[in-house]
Amino acid sequence: MGAFLDSVAAQTVMPDEVVIVDGMSSDATLDIIKAHPLDVVLESRPCNIAGGRNRAISMATGDVIAVSDAGCLLDPHWLERITSLKGADVVVGGYEPVTESLFDACQYAMHNLFRSSQNLESFAISSRSLAFRKVVWEKLGGYPEWLDFSEDTWFHNKIRESRFAMRMEPGAIVRWRLRPGYKAIYRQFFLYMQGDGKARQHTWRHVARLTAYGAGILMLCMSLTKPLWLAVLLAGFLAYLWQPIANFRRLGRYPLSARAVLTMLLMLITMDCGKIFGYISGLNSSSPITADETGPRS
Repeated sequence: MGAFLDSVAAQTVMPDEVVIVDGMSSDATLDIIKAHPLDVVLESRPCNIAGGRNRAISMATGDVIAVSDAGCLLDPHWLERITSLKGADVVVGGYEPVTESLFDACQYAMHNLFRSSQNLESFAISSRSLAFRKVVWEKLGGYPEWLDFSEDTWFHNKIRESRFAMRMEPGAIVRWRLRPGYKAIYRQFFLYMQGDGKARQHTWRHVARLTAYGAGILMLCMSLTKPLWLAVLLAGFLAYLWQPIANFRRLGRYPLSARAVLTMLLMLITMDCGKIFGYISGLNSSSPITADETGPRS
């Protein structure tokens, strides 16, 4: 939190106000915020991520809202660039992970996120780097508080489906730290996809993934009597890893090695298991709520 606030204070254009809603942290977060010289409007209340975002936006007095997350580091030009609407209602900023190890580089490659992306249709929008006119949030009903995770994906999809004009600003960069181990990676994707399942989002992707792994398990069983199927299965995994390997080489931080390929393979399986079981868990939860039944709370 201290580093995040330092990055806010170092912006080339200072925000008119900084509003932070804390979801009842039990560590030193609140003390760090209160001790920082940056002037912050602070509230601590029981809420999930969506509830915190909605409350903070409702407290903001400005017409343009710039959104990020605690734990992120803002590029010094981030606010200047992301609030330059240029006729748009929504500006989508770029973001990139902090890569300090081979494990980080492999994880970055698996996410398939690169700041050079200019295509809004394929770019994974994140509320760690986003700005919009407050009216957009009001008209779309805010972030869905019935979703504990993937709440920003739901909100971004609503923006895509709306009449509001969007543009990309890849130079508005936010940096964030990746997960430290496989257990944390599994939990991350389990919770994300649990939110997807509850919101009934991206169903075709999850069906395709489940079908692919079902075919892989079938090939593995068949290889017990016909080893040739094992070669087919390995070829399938290598094809599946083609894009992460290309991303890893594009990143250029470490040479491509057997250790890197094995790490990415283990990450791929870990992430996909989290996605599959998380989505199934989300489907078994309560039925999705429509935007008409939700709204920003103040």
